[in-house]
Amino acid sequence: MPSISILILVSIQLIVAYAIIVMAKRLGVSYFDHFVGEASPEALGAIRFWVFMILAMNVAWEDLPSVSHLPAQLRTKMGIMSLLHMIPEWGSVYTSYTKLLVLKIATLTFLVFAMLGFKTRLSVPCATILVLIHAGILREHFNYYHTGLVPILVGIALSFMPCGHGLSADQYLFRKKTTDAILPLAVYGWSRYLCWVVIASAYVMAGISKIRNGGFWWWHGANLKRIVMTDTLNPMHFEWGLEHEIASLPIFVFSALGISAVLAESLYGLVLFSKRARFIIPLLTAGMHLGILFFQGILFFDLILMQAVFYNLSEWVPQTWRRKAIVNQGPLSDTQQRSLHQKYFSVFLFMMLGLSICWLARIEFYPATAMQMYSNTQTDGSIIYKKVWAVYEDGHKEEARLEKWIGAVADSRYRFVLGKDPKAQRAFFDEILTIANRDSQQGKIIRFDVEIYQWNFLTDPNDSHFGRVINIAAYP
Repeated sequence: MPSISILILVSIQLIVAYAIIVMAKRLGVSYFDHFVGEASPEALGAIRFWVFMILAMNVAWEDLPSVSHLPAQLRTKMGIMSLLHMIPEWGSVYTSYTKLLVLKIATLTFLVFAMLGFKTRLSVPCATILVLIHAGILREHFNYYHTGLVPILVGIALSFMPCGHGLSADQYLFRKKTTDAILPLAVYGWSRYLCWVVIASAYVMAGISKIRNGGFWWWHGANLKRIVMTDTLNPMHFEWGLEHEIASLPIFVFSALGISAVLAESLYGLVLFSKRARFIIPLLTAGMHLGILFFQGILFFDLILMQAVFYNLSEWVPQTWRRKAIVNQGPLSDTQQRSLHQKYFSVFLFMMLGLSICWLARIEFYPATAMQMYSNTQTDGSIIYKKVWAVYEDGHKEEARLEKWIGAVADSRYRFVLGKDPKAQRAFFDEILTIANRDSQQGKIIRFDVEIYQWNFLTDPNDSHFGRVINIAAYP
C-alpha cells in the first residue's frame, strides 16, 4: 500500500495540474494579447541563429581534447551526465585525445547546422544534446559553473519549437515544403516568449537566491567587497592589475553595487510583462556583466550576447538576405484560438511551476539549477585566496598560468582544483609537471607551490601585500 505522504503529494500535484489547465483555459487568450503577441517565423529563426552561434563560439574556444590529460580523481557526479556513465566503456572517452577531438568536431558541426537552420528538426536537438555532453565533461572535472549554461537551456527549449521556418537553410533549400508547414503567427509568438521565460527565470532565481541564502543584508558592501576581492586576488583568466584601486574603494560603493545587482536580477522578470522593460533591462544587464568583467575578471560573454534576444534580431539581417515566410492559413476561429492559447499558456505555467520547484528545493542537477552562485553572506572582511607558483631548477619562481599546458583549465578553472582533496590535487600537478617539462624552453620546473593567503580588508585596509601566507602546499 502506498504511504499517506505519497498519496498527499500525488493529490497536490493533481490539484495543481487541474488548476493550471483551468487557469489556462480562462486566461490564455487575454495573457497572449497583453504580454506575448504574435511573431514571425523569422523572429524565432533569428533567436535560433543567435543562440546556437553563442554555443558554437563557446565550443570552438574550449580545448576539450586536453581533458585527456586530467586525472580521473578530479571527476565528480554531474547531474544528467550520470546517464552516460551507464554506457559500457564510456570512461575511455575521457582518456582519449582523439575521441574528445571527434566529440568537439561533431558538436561544432551540429551547432553550425542548427545555427544556419539546416535540417533543423534533427540538427537543433542533436546539437543541444552534444553541447550538453561537451559542457558536462568539463564541469565533471571542475565544478558546476554557470558560464554558457543559459544558452544551453534555451537550446533545449528551441528543440521543441518550429524554429526552422524562418531565416534558415531549410527555408531556402526546401522552400515549398517549409512554406506549407508555416504555422499561425501566435505559435511563433509563444515560442519566442518561452525563450524569454528561460532567460528571465535564470536572472530572477539568481537575484532571489542571494536574499534567500545570504539574508537581507547580502548587498552589504563588506560582503560584496569580499566577493570581488576574492575573485580579483585569486588566479583569473582576465587580470587587469587593478587590485590596489579596487581595494581602496570605500564600502558604500560596494553597497550601492550590491543593491543594484540584487534589484537588476530580481526585477529582470519584468521583461515578460513590459515592452519598455524589454528595451531597458537587457541593456542595463549587459552593462552589469561588463562591470563583473572589470571588477572580478569573469567574462560572461554568453550572457552579454544573450541580451540581444529581447530585441527583434530578424530586423538586423540585411533585407537582401531575408526571404519572408508566407502564412497560408486563414484566420483562426475563436475556438481554435482559445485551444492554441490554452495549450501554450499551460506550457508556460508548467514551466514556471517546474522552475519554482527547482528554486525552492535548491536543485543543482546539471543542467537544472537554482542559480545560487555568490549567494552566501560574510561581512567580517576576511578573505582567503590562493596563488600557484612554478619553481624552476635554478631556484627562481614565477606565477604559473596552468592553462598554457592544459587548455581545459582555461578561464582559471584550476582554482576549483585547488579546493579538491589532496590526492586529486597531487595527480593533477603531477600531470601538469610532466607536460610542462616535456618541451620547456625556460628550464626545468621542479615543483609547483600553492600559497594560501589570508587578508582582512576591514582590520588591515592599507596592507599593500593583501595579507600574509598562512600555508604552502608543494607538488610534488
